[in-house]
Amino acid sequence: KRSTHKVVAGKDEYEVKKGQDLYTIAKMHDTTWQILAQLNKSTIKDPDKIVPGQFIKVPPTGSRLTGKTNERPDSLTSQTHYKVKKGETLSS
Repeated sequence: KRSTHKVVAGKDEYEVKKGQDLYTIAKMHDTTWQILAQLNKSTIKDPDKIVPGQFIKVPPTGSRLTGKTNERPDSLTSQTHYKVKKGETLSS
C-alpha cells in the first residue's frame, strides 16, 4: 500500500497554482519576478516555465526585496538580471 502525505509550503515559500507565472506571484508578494527568479535560480532554469505544485522561495514580508514592482515583459527568460541597490544583500 502506498503512503501519501501532504507537503505544505513554509513561511517563505509559495506553491505555484495553475495559470500563474513568476510575474503574477511577484505581484502577490510585493516584489518583482526578477527577484523571484534570482531567489530560485537553483530550481528554476527558465523563468517562463514554472509548474503548478512547484514550491518557490519568496522574500519575507518587510524585507528589502519587497515593496518593488515592475511591468510584465513579453518574456521573462530574456530579462533575468536585477540591479542590486546600495544596502541590499541576497539574504535580506
